[in-house]
Amino acid sequence: ASPLRDVYKRQDLFDALRDIGTGEAPATALFEALDATPERGYPDRAAHMRYVDNHDEDRYIDECGAAPLRAAVGATFTLPGTPMIYAGQERGVEKQRGTMRWHDGDNALTDFHRRLVDLRTDYAALRAPAVRPVLHTVETDDADRVVAYERTDGDETLVVVLHFGDGTATVSFDTPVGDTDLLSDDQVGGDGTVEVGDVVVVPAADS
Repeated sequence: ASPLRDVYKRQDLFDALRDIGTGEAPATALFEALDATPERGYPDRAAHMRYVDNHDEDRYIDECGAAPLRAAVGATFTLPGTPMIYAGQERGVEKQRGTMRWHDGDNALTDFHRRLVDLRTDYAALRAPAVRPVLHTVETDDADRVVAYERTDGDETLVVVLHFGDGTATVSFDTPVGDTDLLSDDQVGGDGTVEVGDVVVVPAADS
């Protein structure tokens, strides 16, 4: 393994998502972070909290920007573990601590968080313990900003696609996937190709 890959493997998901958001690491670094979890000595029964913000670090949106924030939050809700929303994250709070100002903020971002909560509640596959990377190609220039993985509970299989870059990426798979994004209910493609702005969750071909 390269020294750079070894650095990624030592990170936890929080740090990996920061480096992905700033462009210092490819989006696939989240797999190395997940693989490194057993090396940290956690017992099998441990429940891992997944978050992008906490009181010890600068806000993710300040460090990485609004577009990567949505993809990173999507990761925390679609990977194994327990997602945590840190105060104000869902309102797009920047450089602010103390009393929440609920009347200020990004209503669309708040709705995005609510839809992720509902999606995770509705689909048991997103609460399953295993993650499988999904091979894909990206037709835009920022392939390193895209990652795709499969989540299944044995009965249903979903494909999650995250795009940490600006704009929209066209992502193609070797096998067909659903054409409706379960997060937004929008048509996002078909015949093995999806258009993703930040987070897309579609049924796998056999679900």
